[in-house]
Amino acid sequence: MDKRELLLLQISSQLNHMSQTVSKGRQSAFKKVLLGADSVRTIAEDVLDFTISALSKGTALTSTASSLASRMNVHTQFNLKSGTSQKAEATMISAGVEALGSLGSLGYTQVVTESQGVMKLNRLDFKDENNLLFHYFREIRKVSPIDLPQEEYKGWTHPYKNGIPIVKKMPSELSKKYLYKRMPKVYDALNSYGSTAFAVNEELLDIVKDFDSNDHSFIPPTVDSETVSESLKSLLNFKRTSEFVGKQAKRWYLENVSQQLLKKGLTLSQIDGRSNTYKKRKASGWMKDKSSDSLDIVRASSKRYEFDRVMDMAKLMCDKAFYYDFQLDSRGRFYPIVNYFEPTGSDLAKSLLMFNHGVSWSEEVERALAIHTANCAGEDKMSMDDRVLWTYVWMPEILEASRDPFNSEWLNTFSGDKKTKFQLISAILEWKKLEELGVDNYICHLPIGLDATNSGLQILSAMTRDRSGAEETNIINHPKKEIGDAYMVIARSVLDNGFSYKGFENLEDKAWRKLCKRPTMSYYYDAGKGCIQDQTFEDRRDHGYKELSEMTYDDSAYIGTSIFDGVKLAFPRQTEAKDFLKKGVCKYLENNPDTPMVTWKTATGFTAFQNYAKTSIKRVNCMFASRPVKLSYQIFLSEARKTDHERGISANFVHSQDASLLALVISRLAELGVSDFMMIHDQFSVSADNLDLLLTVFKEVFKEIFEEDQLGNTIASFGITGVGVINYGDLQMEEVLDSKYIIS
Repeated sequence: MDKRELLLLQISSQLNHMSQTVSKGRQSAFKKVLLGADSVRTIAEDVLDFTISALSKGTALTSTASSLASRMNVHTQFNLKSGTSQKAEATMISAGVEALGSLGSLGYTQVVTESQGVMKLNRLDFKDENNLLFHYFREIRKVSPIDLPQEEYKGWTHPYKNGIPIVKKMPSELSKKYLYKRMPKVYDALNSYGSTAFAVNEELLDIVKDFDSNDHSFIPPTVDSETVSESLKSLLNFKRTSEFVGKQAKRWYLENVSQQLLKKGLTLSQIDGRSNTYKKRKASGWMKDKSSDSLDIVRASSKRYEFDRVMDMAKLMCDKAFYYDFQLDSRGRFYPIVNYFEPTGSDLAKSLLMFNHGVSWSEEVERALAIHTANCAGEDKMSMDDRVLWTYVWMPEILEASRDPFNSEWLNTFSGDKKTKFQLISAILEWKKLEELGVDNYICHLPIGLDATNSGLQILSAMTRDRSGAEETNIINHPKKEIGDAYMVIARSVLDNGFSYKGFENLEDKAWRKLCKRPTMSYYYDAGKGCIQDQTFEDRRDHGYKELSEMTYDDSAYIGTSIFDGVKLAFPRQTEAKDFLKKGVCKYLENNPDTPMVTWKTATGFTAFQNYAKTSIKRVNCMFASRPVKLSYQIFLSEARKTDHERGISANFVHSQDASLLALVISRLAELGVSDFMMIHDQFSVSADNLDLLLTVFKEVFKEIFEEDQLGNTIASFGITGVGVINYGDLQMEEVLDSKYIIS
């Protein structure tokens, strides 16, 4: 008998014992679950799988218990979710903890309490590392079956499946909005994507194993757990010290600046407000400067954990065809239920995934592969023909690298985006296959992708009919250059606005483009000035320039502020659209003070929502292996967090638009016979023979969506007036159909 079967027998026996135990007073919710269960063994399987998942990922006991209860609720006649939402949540947590406690009663697990800064967090842990559960844990490489892709796909037909809602954190009052009849295109897209059969790229997997065993620079290094622990303690100490630094900064500000500000006519309250801002900035800057090494260690540890997780999961899925189940978030975006080894995961995760069904060689397939190879190497700013040419020019190096990736000088020094290094390796391996097999026998399983150009700016440009934004994001063909480049336009707006700071103005254009890329994308999802300052500092070592890697937080604060202002100057109409949305949501909340939720319809029929409610912490007493455990959970109140609504509306609204675009593109392609998809928000991947069709369909759907006044119609649906008007440009959506690089 294998370890899993023996564990399930033990758990089932313990659950039977728990169901027969006489309770004082009313029966526990979990006992009612057991008495109403279709099969105790099914409950035992849920308990084992969720325990393994919690142990491997270190999730909080509260969330693990709640997720387990949702799954058990499908397998019993007793409804854990009955009653008020508050009562239901308490009942589910209590039942989940009691179920998890069955392994505690067997002597396998215990509840441990860990300090997280000023918070206490309860987690599951092994009672000791010399028991059956631990050996099973090691045997399955620490990965629970519930955390793996499925070997059989069962489509969505209803807002709930196996206890999982079709929309994450779906408010009960919206559940009827998500029936099939309300949004058939969304269900069709979810199921088309979910029906895509994937396989592991085993050749690449072997190469990555070799890279790891030989400490290749592409592999994140292992970080000693004690070093990570010390770094976490150091960060906590820095945070505490920053409070003192902040107080000192405020005192200096008031002593040295307040008199000058009084002379300028500022009131004492205004001065105090400014001093608080100054205090926070100085304290934050000091902490980020001083703690950067500790932060780097923690991030490195996180990257290594992700790498190990992806590799363990990929090894377990070898020699299988498998499928992913997708959920929607509150904007309608698609997210796989599986984490780490999935289509929206890391570069490594994406590179290890290929379609189970391949397509035979054709000139179209080979051209698509050439474009994809150049894109993975970071050469995606050229025309499509030039990308194809680039690949063939570098073909001797590509083939040499494909035969010996570990020792390839070209591969280790390629001039491109290092974030796609593993996807580049998967691409060059295809050229080796093509050379070895010949055109008559070559089958391509690789997902070939095209990306939108700055999706946030692209969508806002389309909604406001802004011609300049449309040209620079390639919605329409640029009249003066082959491909528009919004990031370079913004970089130029910063420099042309009189930027001068410590010689940074003399950096080459390529460096400035890299500096502006992430802040620009974040800005159109409503990142504030402080966020962009932080991003500039966090990314300083990723650009490949010594001058940038050595910048202090004060440097990044100055440069980040300049970029923030430069974005507004470069594309003012898009900023106006963001402000229009903010005014709209604020006005709506003023007129509806008793609701914390704002909703709007997208082009797919999906009801998008943002639910920023004030919360209250409630406590629930649970029993784990006959021992009391006190847990906390959050309930939402009917009062809105207005500031969060204002901050969130721009990003959420834009994301709802790219979500509807993706869903309708998948649905349309499926109608045309396309069966393989690997989509990531604004990146669209299909089989190599469907690249041209993808571009055509994308343009058609884009035109159809944004021919409608998405901004104006949404504000009108709020039932409000008095928020101003949108200054639309002269862009005609018919022009989109001629675009060559709207996704590229």
